[in-house]
Amino acid sequence: MSVTPYSLTDLNDYLAVRKERYEAHNGENEYLFVKVYNGRTEPLTNRAVEDIVYKYTKSFDKRISPHKLRHTYATNLAEQTGGDIPLIMNQLGHTQSDISLLYINTTQEKQRKAAELLDQRKRKRTD
Repeated sequence: MSVTPYSLTDLNDYLAVRKERYEAHNGENEYLFVKVYNGRTEPLTNRAVEDIVYKYTKSFDKRISPHKLRHTYATNLAEQTGGDIPLIMNQLGHTQSDISLLYINTTQEKQRKAAELLDQRKRKRTD
């Protein structure tokens, strides 16, 4: 998986906070997102991650799930890369291309609609 330079900076900042606040040192704890429970560092549960995402997406006036964020990322990636299946598979951790194709179909639908709009504009000019 590739990480952008800005994301890498954010990740490194978080890892420094994680190390200080949760005493989770790299290599000792395989989980990225952790909590302290009964004096031990443990991974966040799926529910805890969902609650955090919901909390920070309230400002958009809708509940956005972690899955929706992942789907949005994948769809944007498909649009930016022209539907590069191996890249999308790699970024999402998919092992089969048919799963990644779900995101490409969204892109193809948008392309079809854009082509229809262009066609409508052209027809209006010729009428």
